[in-house]
Parts: sequence; C-alpha cells; structure tokens
Amino acid sequence: MIDEASAQRLRATPVAWLTTVRADGQPQSSYVWFDFDGEDIVMLSQPKTPKVRNIEGNPKVALNLDGNTATGDGVLTMEATAEIVGTMSGDRWDAYIAKYGDRIANGPWGTPDAFNDMFSLAIRLVPGRVRAW
Repeated sequence: MIDEASAQRLRATPVAWLTTVRADGQPQSSYVWFDFDGEDIVMLSQPKTPKVRNIEGNPKVALNLDGNTATGDGVLTMEATAEIVGTMSGDRWDAYIAKYGDRIANGPWGTPDAFNDMFSLAIRLVPGRVRAW
C-alpha cells in the first residue's frame, strides 16, 4: 500500500529514474516519464532499448524520485515488478498527455502522435515496497 503523501508525489513528479538489471547483473538506470493512477505506473519506451531487454530478462526493477538535494528530504524509492504491455490504454494515454503534452509539443516530436510513433511500447510497473522520507 502506498501512503497518500507518496501517491501525491508519484502523481505530480514529472521524471523518475527506472533501474533495470542487465543480463550480466549490472544495474542500469534510465530517465523516464510516467503516469501513476493510484495503483500502478505506466511509461512509454522505444521498443528496442536496453531497459526493454533488461525487463524481458528480469522484471524486478526500482523506480526512484529525486529528493531535495539541499536537505535530503523528499526521497522516494520503489521496488516494483515490470511487464511489457504493448500499447498504452486510452485512459492512461489521456493522463500521460495531460502530464506531458507541453513537453511533447515543445520537444522534437511536436505532436502526441509523433511522440507515440517513437515511444510506442508501454511498460507497466506493479509497485512493491516503497520507502519515502
């Protein structure tokens, strides 16, 4: 169960670090955009990336939010199980665009459709242990 303060941070924070594990055991962290709906997390990826290969080989991942570097407060780390789900459902896509539409429009993609053409593979995280302070 995720406490309300952590849930609020997961809904509001724009970026996180997803850590997957390579076949040789080396952890690998990737900067990700994500949507948290109160139960699980979804994100988009290009299909042929190291993080996708890593998840296919080992679904145990970690998601980390940056904290306040001056005080050390506001840190959130989550252990999770990842699964490749193909495409993002319509309601989650709408939430994703509500969160990131301006960044997409001002980035090299220009439109949500162009972004989705490049980042077309959805990954779902089922939260496990959460630590926050």
